[in-house]
Parts: sequence; C-alpha cells; structure tokens
Amino acid sequence: MNVRTRLKELVALPSTEHDDPRPILDYVSEAGRGLGARVTPVPNGTRPAVLLSWGTPRLLFSGHLDTVPKAGTWTSKTGAVSGGRMYGRGTTDMKAGCAAMLAAAEKAKGHGDFGILYTTDEETHMRGAEAAVARGLLKDTTFVVVGEPTSLRPNLGQKGILQLSLSTVGTSGHASMPWSGVNAIGRMGRLVSALRPFEGTTPRRATMMTASPNQIEGGVAMNVIADRCVLSLDVRYSPRLTESKARARLEGALKKAGVDYKLEIVHRLPPVVAKPTPEGRRLARETKRSFGFCDFGTEAACFAPTGAAFVVLGPGEPHHCHVTDESVELEQVERAAQLYESAIKTRS
Repeated sequence: MNVRTRLKELVALPSTEHDDPRPILDYVSEAGRGLGARVTPVPNGTRPAVLLSWGTPRLLFSGHLDTVPKAGTWTSKTGAVSGGRMYGRGTTDMKAGCAAMLAAAEKAKGHGDFGILYTTDEETHMRGAEAAVARGLLKDTTFVVVGEPTSLRPNLGQKGILQLSLSTVGTSGHASMPWSGVNAIGRMGRLVSALRPFEGTTPRRATMMTASPNQIEGGVAMNVIADRCVLSLDVRYSPRLTESKARARLEGALKKAGVDYKLEIVHRLPPVVAKPTPEGRRLARETKRSFGFCDFGTEAACFAPTGAAFVVLGPGEPHHCHVTDESVELEQVERAAQLYESAIKTRS
C-alpha cells in the first residue's frame, strides 16, 4: 500500500482521547502482521500501545496515533487532497509520520532489526511509551527516530513541559451587588495579566520559557458572583532551566498580581538533549539540513531510561499542529518514508 493511501486510512479513524483507541490500534496491528511483524500489545489502562517488531528492535521508530480534538470551523473534509496537501485532524500531528513508518517497513522488511512503537496517549500523559520501557520491551534499543513533524529537519532536543492547574477562590453573592462578594474570575484575570512576560508572541520571545493559559472555567450562574475559577496552564521551558527554576520564574510573576491562588502539577516532562550519533549524522546528510531543536515535547524523553540516542525527524510543519484545517504536504510524507527506509537498511 502506498503511503498516501495509508495516511488517508489512518486519518479516517478518529483517535482523540475521547475515542476508543482499539480501532486504530487494530488497524496498525493488522498492517504490521501483514508485513511480517511480531505484534506485542503494551497494556496501559484505557490507552494501550503496540510494538511492531522485525527481529530485535535495536532501531525504534516512535509514533503516536492519538490526536487533539478539532477546534474552530473547518472548511476542509477529512482526507481531502488539494494543492499537494492532505487535510484532516492528525495529518501533521502525527499520522503522517506513522504512515511513513509503515511504508518504510514494507520496503525494508528483512533488513536488520527494527521496530515501531505506536502509542495512543502522547497528547495527554505519554504513559504508553513509559509502559513499553518499564516492561523491558526496548532494552536492546540503541537508536530512536521520533516521527513528530519537524519539516524533515533532524532535531536533537526538546523543551520541558509543565502542565498546571491554577485556581482561585472567592465568595458568592448577587451579581447586582458586586461589593457583596469576591469574584474568583476577576482574581484569575489579574493572574493571567501577570503572565504576559511568558506570552511567547514571537519565536525569539519563546526561546527560554512560555506559559499559555488554554482552558478556563468558573462560577455557577450568570447572576451569581463567581466563587471559584480554574485555569489550565501549559508551560514550556528550555533545557537551560530546571523545572524548579521554571516554576520559580512563574510563581515570581504570579505573586505580582497580589491575589491568593493554588498551583498544582497535572503533568510534567523534562527537557532532553541528545548528542549527534553516526545514525543521526547520516540522516542529517540525507536531509541536507543542520540539526535543530523542538519547541514541543515528544516521547523522546520517555526513552531516556534505555540509554538510547534519539533524533526527532518527521514530515509536516510544526506550526500546522493542532490548527483548524490541519494539513500536511504529501511530498514530505513520501520523503519521510524514504528516509526511514534508508535508516533501516543502513543498519543491516
């Protein structure tokens, strides 16, 4: 099956955190069996993973099948192709990379020892990748290619992630008499204003640390002063900072708002940086691109306990992730399949 058809079939299968992951896992498992892979399920609660392996997975391709939900008003149909691009949620992030891995396996089966790990919770907690490591399934892995979208530029590092729940408390009262209570949403507004130094409105301003407020809820009714407010905050920080230093910077800014708040960690992932390896340099030569660095987090951090080197390299432009009318350039997907095939064959 050609990589374009494979991608279209993957994109047609809904796979947000609210969808049953079994249909898309069954799809890749059946595809792997058809290509002669050993299929190893990786239990992980309601969000399992699967390892497809041809021999011992010394070379591992890492891909996630889950996507974020759609947002905004879409004008394109899922799987539609126009101007050399395929549209649909997950085309760029990252079913294009997942399709390219299967296409490479089809061309390179019988060459060397390699595997593909497909997870279904990368967009939330990345425990599927951690489960594969904990079960010893990757103990012989020495090099990982993470197929996240990098415009086919090899990346050797990524920022850390600190996802937080920020909450404020007030006292309720009748909305016609604002003085009769304390508005928790108003308090939250002051905290959000205090986060402006971390807005990251340009790539240069986002280099060291960003804090993006992305979900908010509060109050009980239109005519009741809000007595509670909760905000979801996504913090990304450079490897030049530790988690504690990033949090100290954040709390230093929040305290300037002059209101009480509660801050709880929901999810964390450390920043990671890899050294160039012969495999990584070979891929860089093939792409004719210098090594770069990811603003986003990937499952590369989950593989650190194995001691394996890694590179993040995949089709699609990073700024097309999570957007309305998400799409991917099909030529990049085909080129990624060729690069992955080459990575397999040069290690055999």
